[in-house]
Amino acid sequence: GNQRDLAREKNLKKQSEQRKSKTSSQKDGNKGLTLEERRLR
Repeated sequence: GNQRDLAREKNLKKQSEQRKSKTSSQKDGNKGLTLEERRLR
C-alpha cells in the first residue's frame, strides 16, 4: 500500500505540473479554438 500511495502522489504532481504548463500554451492556441468550434456546431 505504501509504494502505491507514493506512486500515486508522484503521478498527481506530474499531471498537475503538465497541466499548468499546457494551460498557458495549448489552451489559448489549440483547445480554445476547438472548444469554441464545438460549441458553435
